[in-house]
Amino acid sequence: MNRGNKVARSELVRPARLPSTKSSSEHSNIAAKEQPDDEFNLLILFEYLSSSFGRRSPSDTLKVRRKASGPRSGMAEFTWSGEWLLAPPTRCSRAHEVTSRWRALIQELRILRHQPLTRHPNFPKIIDIAWEPDAMDLQRALPTIATEFAAWGTLDSFFLTLPEHDWPMKSRLLLDVVEGVSALHSCKIVHGDIKMENILVFAYEGDPKFPTIAKLSDFGFCVDVSESAEHQNLIGYTTLWAAPEASQSLEKECLYLTDVYSLGFIVWSICLGGRKPSDEVLATTMDQEEKERAWTSLKESDEMVAVAKASLAQRSLTMPMNIWQATQYLDWTLRHSPNSRQLNMVLSMLRLKSYKRRAEEIPCEDTYHPLTPLKGNLGLISKFFWESTWTISSVRQQISNDLVAMAARLDTSPSNSMGSRAASNHTSRYPVETSPKAATALMNLAYKYMSSRNSERSFEKAMHYLNLAAQSQLELAQWVCLRLKTSPLVDITPEQELEWSKKAVQVGLRPIRVDLATFDPEATQSCHEAYQRSFWALAYGVTDDAISAITQMEENVARTSQCVSQILDSFPSLPFGNTPLHVAALVGKLGSLVVIAKSQVFAVNATNHRGETPLFLACHCGHAAAVDFLLSLGGNAGIPNNYGASCLHWLDAFEEQDITRIAQSLVRHGNDPNQPAQQDHSFFGDKFKLFNNHTIAGTPLHRQVVGGSITTIKALLNLGSKPDFIVNGWTPTDRAAQFHRSEIVEILLDKAPSFDLNSPTSKSGLVPLHRAIMGVDPFLAIYNHSGNHEDALKATLHLLGARGTRPSELKVNPILYAVSKGARSALEFLIEHQNKSMRENCYGVVLGRQPRLLKGRGNTLLGRIFRGSDRAIESRPQSGQAIIRGRQVKGDPFTYNAVLEAVKCEDEEMLRTLLRNGADPLSLLHFKTHTRFTALHLCTMHMHGGTQIAQLLIDHGVDVNQSASTISSDTPLCYALQGNQFHLASLFLDNRASLTVCEKEAERGNVMGELMYCIPGRSVFNAIQFLAQHPKTRSEMPLYIHDGYKTTVFHMVCGLSELRRRKWPAADFFPVFVLLRKIYPERSFLDAADISGFTPLHYAIYHAFPEAVQALLEAGADPFSQSKPDLSNPLIDSEWISKPGAEYGISILELVKSEGFIKIQAGINDADRHDFIERRRRIKELVSPYIS
Repeated sequence: MNRGNKVARSELVRPARLPSTKSSSEHSNIAAKEQPDDEFNLLILFEYLSSSFGRRSPSDTLKVRRKASGPRSGMAEFTWSGEWLLAPPTRCSRAHEVTSRWRALIQELRILRHQPLTRHPNFPKIIDIAWEPDAMDLQRALPTIATEFAAWGTLDSFFLTLPEHDWPMKSRLLLDVVEGVSALHSCKIVHGDIKMENILVFAYEGDPKFPTIAKLSDFGFCVDVSESAEHQNLIGYTTLWAAPEASQSLEKECLYLTDVYSLGFIVWSICLGGRKPSDEVLATTMDQEEKERAWTSLKESDEMVAVAKASLAQRSLTMPMNIWQATQYLDWTLRHSPNSRQLNMVLSMLRLKSYKRRAEEIPCEDTYHPLTPLKGNLGLISKFFWESTWTISSVRQQISNDLVAMAARLDTSPSNSMGSRAASNHTSRYPVETSPKAATALMNLAYKYMSSRNSERSFEKAMHYLNLAAQSQLELAQWVCLRLKTSPLVDITPEQELEWSKKAVQVGLRPIRVDLATFDPEATQSCHEAYQRSFWALAYGVTDDAISAITQMEENVARTSQCVSQILDSFPSLPFGNTPLHVAALVGKLGSLVVIAKSQVFAVNATNHRGETPLFLACHCGHAAAVDFLLSLGGNAGIPNNYGASCLHWLDAFEEQDITRIAQSLVRHGNDPNQPAQQDHSFFGDKFKLFNNHTIAGTPLHRQVVGGSITTIKALLNLGSKPDFIVNGWTPTDRAAQFHRSEIVEILLDKAPSFDLNSPTSKSGLVPLHRAIMGVDPFLAIYNHSGNHEDALKATLHLLGARGTRPSELKVNPILYAVSKGARSALEFLIEHQNKSMRENCYGVVLGRQPRLLKGRGNTLLGRIFRGSDRAIESRPQSGQAIIRGRQVKGDPFTYNAVLEAVKCEDEEMLRTLLRNGADPLSLLHFKTHTRFTALHLCTMHMHGGTQIAQLLIDHGVDVNQSASTISSDTPLCYALQGNQFHLASLFLDNRASLTVCEKEAERGNVMGELMYCIPGRSVFNAIQFLAQHPKTRSEMPLYIHDGYKTTVFHMVCGLSELRRRKWPAADFFPVFVLLRKIYPERSFLDAADISGFTPLHYAIYHAFPEAVQALLEAGADPFSQSKPDLSNPLIDSEWISKPGAEYGISILELVKSEGFIKIQAGINDADRHDFIERRRRIKELVSPYIS
């Protein structure tokens, strides 16, 4: 929420003698005493109302009668001009004193007539001022506000009338309330009394799915924070709905957070179908005062959150709600500490869940960027998606869908097909949309399809959106289109081509200048001179007036005979610490430069704040005559700027005929041809940074290689520049290979015949062959090679191969690297030139795909594998070791190959190419001593949206029942179920995947047990529900998760509680338990004992899991159950079965009496210790009736 600027409350002028609008109410606490009913200037007041509603005749005056019962009890109904209106029971209708009535009326008007809120859908629209008789004096009429008709009354009465609503409807109403509160806060207003009675429900015809809309009302207790002091009290509040700090004097930010706490009660009430939270928890026999005291005591800590969650968990079995979302909303609102309440998180999550109406549009601010949802929601991922390790992929898919949806609205063309370049078709197929957010969205879509691996028409789609972005005036898209102008997929008119080319030349894009010079030399020369004269001067912050003054300096001196020093003394200060001589060098006007230099000879080698001399700036802009003159005055070409750049770094700024001469002059005057420079992005935004070679780190040769000027490269080589000079792990040869400039690679290799193409130039182990495979941004490649980028890549690879590169001997496997980068042409070249079999040759190292060695549940490592740092993994399947992050990992090596990488990248075409050429589809990803992922595991771990790759792997013999470890039964089916990827789970089940697969050393049992253990919560509930409905499993779901231990699903679900980390919150446990009871309805299953004689109730008591104890007892589990253990079974002493401190065969009641719980370790902190003791106490209370 943006509260940085003070926002005016309303355009209405406040009437005289009403400095404040505080009002009172019988049912609320008042923080400020009302003043007595003093004299009132009614003429001023009527003038104030008339300024808003206009003057009306007496015949138009409305008289109101309020309803005494029904869903709109306390409200007034009447018609005006055939339209139903409503007068809600706000402060202005409940106040008894006349002055209070008028003050409350003014407060309501100031809020509801504030311009930002009048347009907001979650605030009622004011129609008029209505009149009703005073109950105390029937001869007097009092005012009230008439708003649009609220057909369903208040929110609590709405649920009383229609109690059955699904979760999306409840969430939509909640979103309406949260949107309203957020809008109110953005206007620096605190509501102060949010409760169900102050929310109105209106009919909504825009979407049949959501036929109602909620709106805030009753603003009599609102606090205008922009007009308040640093600390202030709330005007009033309702105790049962208010925050614990509501009675205190609060800072501005804390005032907002009182509304957020009240929102927590709204969440709770909506989930309960309109029932008041206090009525749900407190005894109905309490009087109002007792209720308030008991309720206030709960607010003194976070106990209120726990009570709310338990309440919803119990109700979730009978009422429609998403218990996981609801409890998360409570976590963000009902916290005792105000700093723990997060309205923006609730709002973001509700918006993310897409509870929007069909008629609602995406905001159209010019600053909108299509990736904003991703940036905003990254913080949410770790908070409410804690169950799943695949969230990042899900959010990326959502953002991708958002981009497509936005493009569908922007692209109003009747067809997406590409056609001819005829200008007559241009206007109809490419509507011009100049909004920045439209152009950005379209360019992002072009990038999306350009980077796509699987779509056959992805390039055509990319070009389609590139055209649209160019027509939307996005310069980056226009530059790429200019370089592709001969392609039938690019649609630009000759007029547009000339206009875009001129703009590109004026910002210094050399390739487009060369193209423009072929058909319009005059325009090229004019635009290039404009670039040299003003582009960099303006970039340095020099004003047009200063540029004009410098340019006309020679003429002014000659005309006025004025002393140059006098003119310069009166010259305004220049940015970046530049002197007039610096600016003259930037502009390049030789006459002015001579005139200024005569009076400022001392400034020839002076540096500005960036460490740049006038000579450097003259080279910067390519002014050859200015460079010659400054060198003649003693200019030192060896002075680098603060980033290490020298004059030679800008050698390509000069005209072709001047390059060699200028380079020789600069070297003679001290410029080192191998001077290394750092990255410098000072003057380059994202679009210029991509297309400008002067941002990278390196020597002058590095930058000229990227720029592609062969003349400058040859000049530098002749002056001693080294092709093998390493800067940040890159040589000029590496850069030439990366940009697929084969001609330049050949020139460099000829100049340095001893350069070893198989020796890594960086710690990552990469050589020029890898750099060629890596390539550059796809649109930059198109820009550099005019659409012939694939041919340029092949030419570079062939040249490197012919000059001695040996792919099979490289530290980083090039085949694996090509697959990771999606370089199909490179892969085909490497396959063609391999000297080993593909089965052996596709193993090796891939950069940036290293697993993190994390502790925790089994899925922690699997969910984040291949998302590590950019440091390589040195491994070979025959080496017997793996070196990860510089240290050796004992056991089997980390083996990884191109097949697994293609699966990870979801690149079906790459995978088919590898398999067709003999790659092994049965290869395993070994990690440490017991982990062995198959390619099918990677399909599930990386959220494949389709089943084509998985089906291809199955067809090639990959086992669907292969476990990922020798100590667990985590098959591909298990991973698919954990990630709720039911399309893959169905495929595996159709290909004979089984839930009963159980590894010999797997203590957690079969696939069913592994599923329930690894990710308890919403994902497990969804997975079990899927299995119960799938035709392959609904009649075969195993009750026993381990045949040797004789443990059942109920043992597992009731034993998932730990001292340090509770795996099953109450809100997660109850729905899963109820679902299991529906699948396994026999009561005897609840009393099934394992080989040690322990039943599920034993497990729940031993692990101090009171919710499980309560559920089992209520479901009919026998508390007197006692089974004889199988002491002869060798498995009885295993870690999973043995319970230290509890004898085998002990009864449940004896277990409770003997304090046979988990031993509390010494290192446990006090909070965990108290929580554990509290859980044991609750269990004793639950079992005590049976003990007595």
